[in-house]
Amino acid sequence: MPRHREAKAGGIDRAALIKNEIEAKVSAPTDVEVAAWYKSNPTRVEGAPLDQVAGAIKGLLVQERTRAARQQYLDGLKKRTAVAILLEPPRFKVAEAGRPSRGPAGAPVEIVEFSDFQCPFCLRAHPTVTQVLSTYGDRIRFVYRNYPLPNHPNAWPAAEAAACAGEQGKFWEYHDRLFDNQSKLGEADLKQHAAALALDTAKFDACVDSHKYKSDVDADVAAGEEAGVSGTPAFFINGRQLDGAQPFETFKRVIDEELAAKR
Repeated sequence: MPRHREAKAGGIDRAALIKNEIEAKVSAPTDVEVAAWYKSNPTRVEGAPLDQVAGAIKGLLVQERTRAARQQYLDGLKKRTAVAILLEPPRFKVAEAGRPSRGPAGAPVEIVEFSDFQCPFCLRAHPTVTQVLSTYGDRIRFVYRNYPLPNHPNAWPAAEAAACAGEQGKFWEYHDRLFDNQSKLGEADLKQHAAALALDTAKFDACVDSHKYKSDVDADVAAGEEAGVSGTPAFFINGRQLDGAQPFETFKRVIDEELAAKR
């Protein structure tokens, strides 16, 4: 691997190389930067005061900067090193399990997402997923599975409600509406969303009240845990795991590799 070779050439171990070339170049977010992110992302903090979410925002910013520094370093290595990828990337096959999907079943690339309707990072990933599907069209099969997190009390009912909307052929419309109104996921809100989409509200309400699709959500969570999902959003691109609200360019790199491998 290039990083191993670089470390050997420099007479340092791999951990020290990563620390010097990546971690050391990641600046700690300032209070001003945290406040600016907070002000620019009101829907993602769901009305929480700044002092309650400042730590999480700092963690997110550090994660983003570390990812960017790592990619910049790797890109530099590739430019000055002859790289041959000999190992197949790790994959975990995740079943569709009859969950809502877009795109043809025979598409060369299948993306399975594990998501949480109350998760701010899933909200951030939503337009990126839309861009991926728009860019690649019928070359992508996209499957949505639920992974409501324990600290998001509205996520589980929302997942069940979305399945009830799917029963009436409106899963994706309901899915998009929930992300567009992430601060409105209470019981009454879920039913109002159904009415706004002109669903049969009596049928929808009965479906939600009976928790008809609880077992499906249970199964999704179990499948996610088996695949190694620990947070949301988590994507499996032809079985290759991609965690978090990654930029479009990261999706593009993996998808293009998969498409090239199919030729």
